[in-house]
Amino acid sequence: MRLTIVRHGEVMEEVDPNLTELGKRQVTELAKKLKKEKIDKIYSSDLKRTIETAEIIGKERKQNIEFTKILREVQDEIIEIPKKDWESKKDNEKRINEIKNFLKKLEKKHKNENILIVGHAKMNRVILNILTNSNNDLKTIDGR
Repeated sequence: MRLTIVRHGEVMEEVDPNLTELGKRQVTELAKKLKKEKIDKIYSSDLKRTIETAEIIGKERKQNIEFTKILREVQDEIIEIPKKDWESKKDNEKRINEIKNFLKKLEKKHKNENILIVGHAKMNRVILNILTNSNNDLKTIDGR
């Protein structure tokens, strides 16, 4: 499985915000660039900002999206705890296992396919840490 991970476009700080006009332009430009890529399936968080992002990309590609709550943003404490200590935190264990299981299912279901995930800054960092078995504090492109 080849995995491409993107973060939603710019939003205003509020609970479950929509994309700003700049965010919509950002995603439209990204969608044009991704049109050249082979993508077999798109998965997205089911929050408004990622739904909008995925729909812009899906429309450009004429491709359907599968929305899932598993890809919703994670709590800060998951990022702040070094990966080796993740499992020791009972409050986060269920969430981390859901993410791990989701990634395992993707790998099994889409073994030789190209998958696009539309997520959030912290969620994308968690995914990268899981996939690379890394203890590094990976940063997303926007520096968060």
